Amino acid sequence: MTDPKQLRRVAEWASEDIVFAVARVPATERLFLGSSDFRVYEFDVAAEQPQRVQFEGDGHRSYVTA
Repeated sequence: MTDPKQLRRVAEWASEDIVFAVARVPATERLFLGSSDFRVYEFDVAAEQPQRVQFEGDGHRSYVTA
């Protein structure tokens, strides 16, 4: 188990919306983000210049919280 005292910030990304939920795809550097803008995004933190990619579809009618 990782000791929380050993954790450190290695990168930071700004967002205009509020990210309520984050899920990591096992054995990858890809994340799924649930947002206050009623959308779900995929985010590859291993990319040279990480960018959020919005999932296609009808979306949600409220915040995506988990």
